[in-house]
Amino acid sequence: WEKYDVSRYVGIGAVSPEEGTRTVDVSHYEKKYTTIKDDLEDLVKTSPPEKTIYLFHSPPYDTSLDRAALDEKMIDHAPVDSHVGSIAIKRFIKEEQPLVTLHGHVHETVDITGEWKEKIGETFSFTGVHNGPELPILRFDTENLENATRTLVEI
Repeated sequence: WEKYDVSRYVGIGAVSPEEGTRTVDVSHYEKKYTTIKDDLEDLVKTSPPEKTIYLFHSPPYDTSLDRAALDEKMIDHAPVDSHVGSIAIKRFIKEEQPLVTLHGHVHETVDITGEWKEKIGETFSFTGVHNGPELPILRFDTENLENATRTLVEI
């Protein structure tokens, strides 16, 4: 999403969704006033979360899946948050408890945290990212999510 997360706040070092260029035209109103939170409120109405697998580019905020290599980084003497995930997605998972959520975005997170999966309530969240030349393959059975596996395949 190229939108604000839960409010019009943009963290230190982040780019406002109102700035930059886009490949698809978006109205001024949508850029300025809509959020990921708004979209998730609409999305949850389309299928029962407990039976749905959601694919989000962004990981949930403040988890082992959203750690970026930003430790001790400062911008204008202010520390940058090394957790770069979405607060809206984290709240969505906690409140709606979907069957599974799949994430990407932060390629170095597995190297930093050693984790590619996290359980939030009853929801299993997996990241398909990798910071190397191999292709990460996630395998899981929706009836046995605790036994999910991640394999790196040479390409």
